[in-house]
Formats: sequence, C-alpha cells, structure tokens
Amino acid sequence: MNRASLAPYNPEPVQRLLRQAAERWPGETAIVDGERRFTFAELDAYAGRFASALVAMGLGKGDIVGILSPNCAEFEIAFFGILRAGATVTTVNSGYREREIAYQLEASGAQALIVHHTLAAAADLALSGSEQVRHRIL
Repeated sequence: MNRASLAPYNPEPVQRLLRQAAERWPGETAIVDGERRFTFAELDAYAGRFASALVAMGLGKGDIVGILSPNCAEFEIAFFGILRAGATVTTVNSGYREREIAYQLEASGAQALIVHHTLAAAADLALSGSEQVRHRIL
C-alpha cells in the first residue's frame, strides 16, 4: 500500500539539520540542561569534535554505537556526533537493567557504547564478557 504521510517529511539527515540551524541561528539556545545552556553553534561544534574522536577510534559508516544516558546535554552531543561520524545510533533506555542493556547491545550489533557517568556501574556489568562492544566511552 502506498499512502502519503499526513505529516510533512524533511528528507535532510538529522545531523545536517543541526548544521543548518547552527548557521542560521548560531547564538540561539538549542539545549537547556539545568543551569547549563548550549547554543546551536556550541552544540554543532561539540558534536563535530565528538564525531572526530569517534572516527579517530575507527568508528564510522556501518558501525552501530549505543548511547546509555539520561536526557541531558551529553546525550544530544553524542547523538549528533555519532550521526556525523557516519555511524548508526541505538539509544539504550537508561532505566534498563544490566541484562536488558546487554541484550540490546548484542541484538543491535553495537561496537561501542557511550555511557553517562551515572550509569557506569550498570554498563560495566552489562559489558562483562562482551567481545562485540570494542569501545566503552564514559
């Protein structure tokens, strides 16, 4: 069945939309995380640096990178950075227990996991014995 969507669809990749927003509204607030605020230009720059670090680690197109993080600025930086590096994101529910984290990473084929410091212990237990996840980034 071929039905038109009721919602308008923007075919631009999400990471390109961030770059466009940074060019159009560089000084406007993109993220508010408690007392911290990040402009579109700052978010774009941090995502670019994070992407470069991932590429330097050998991660990019064809790789799957998990994010285990609560909703915070670091999640957004990691999300856009992974996409900019050319990799695919799998977001891991921060409420998951170790077994559920391990299952998602295994099932998705993730080669790396970005971990928020508050979830490091759960990530360590989930990754114990995993040969698939080559990189754990805290």
